[in-house]
Amino acid sequence: NMANAWPADRFVSIHINSFSSSSAQGTETYSYANGGTAANLRDIIQSEMIAAWGLVNRGSKTENFHVLRETTMPATLSELGFITSPVDINKLASATERQKAAQAHLNALKRHFGVFTEEDEE
Repeated sequence: NMANAWPADRFVSIHINSFSSSSAQGTETYSYANGGTAANLRDIIQSEMIAAWGLVNRGSKTENFHVLRETTMPATLSELGFITSPVDINKLASATERQKAAQAHLNALKRHFGVFTEEDEE
């Protein structure tokens, strides 16, 4: 409800995954459906995160998550990595790496909206 009350063009939700086994690892990004604006942003976010962190690419996926289904604007949900993975936790625990993840999401939004600065072009 809060997100729908904002004058936002996109909704980007960022999460940390977990699993019962420490073997699960990697980055995945979701939208409610394939095709359309949300899926376009989802695919760009996934690409930017793989470039930034280099974790296992679990892909772009669809899911019936509440935050994806009930937002009135195009929405994505990113699972940056698994807190239960001995590999992924190194990225998740690092302030420097979390900043890279934030920058990857910003870069994805810039690409999605076609907004670049001179710094981005360098």
